[in-house]
Amino acid sequence: FARVNDHLADTLPPDKFVTAFIGVLDPSAHRLRYHSGGQGPILVYRAATGACDVHGPTSFPLAAMPVTKLRPAPELELAPGDLLVLLSDGYLEHRNPEGEEFGQARVEVLLREHRGRPPEELARRLKEAVTAFARGAPQEDDMTAVLVQRAAPREATRLARELAALEGAFAFLGEAFRRQGIDPSLRAPVDFVFEELFTNMVKYGGGAEEVVLEVAPIPRGVEVTLLDRGVDRFDPTAAPDADVTLPAEARRPGGLGLHLIRRMVDGMTYAYREPERLGRTTFWKTRGAR
Repeated sequence: FARVNDHLADTLPPDKFVTAFIGVLDPSAHRLRYHSGGQGPILVYRAATGACDVHGPTSFPLAAMPVTKLRPAPELELAPGDLLVLLSDGYLEHRNPEGEEFGQARVEVLLREHRGRPPEELARRLKEAVTAFARGAPQEDDMTAVLVQRAAPREATRLARELAALEGAFAFLGEAFRRQGIDPSLRAPVDFVFEELFTNMVKYGGGAEEVVLEVAPIPRGVEVTLLDRGVDRFDPTAAPDADVTLPAEARRPGGLGLHLIRRMVDGMTYAYREPERLGRTTFWKTRGAR
């Protein structure tokens, strides 16, 4: 950190500087040591309480002046579900037509409202919130977001690619709910959504390998992931909605199951890795969201 700062101080014009964050994450101890040159605020959303810890920079921006001594790097400990949020000024200082800034408080509200969502979902919602707030006002600075989350402990099982595997899958879900203290009232919608997704994989996926089912607790709910290897891409989040306003005889066959399950959960994501032909479908459900 000091070497980069001193090099930039020697090479940049006097009126130029760079804000920067550098962190070293120990993924086994779940600790992050960092220095922040003018980059802040540093937000840590605490899953257990729903509160945000706020930390300021540890030093002035890079290139402002040579560094003679740095104070010891602060250390953050991340509990299961905790989320580190680093945002450039383009988010916090984005103005609406009245000149009001988006600000830190709105970021904290969004993190609480969408707690339990995976980082990629939060990043998308944050960008959408800023865009809606700006109401067409021009972007004045870069918008960079880094979100780092400690995953909650997961339980996993492998399922044979056959409908007969459903019975064992439901038993696994029940045990995972019990061991991880997940609200049992969420079992019915989780079972229904899982069954619909797994049945589609068995009937239409065309793969030969087992399907991996993962379950993890999240704040106030549960996250479920299905990993389907050796299959073609099929994104259940992109399938068109069924037109439920039409009478049954006028509707196109198919699609109603996916239409229903997307409305039974808080959110659903899909990712596909081409080299492995691996599809990853994740959905999450929390108390009181629907």
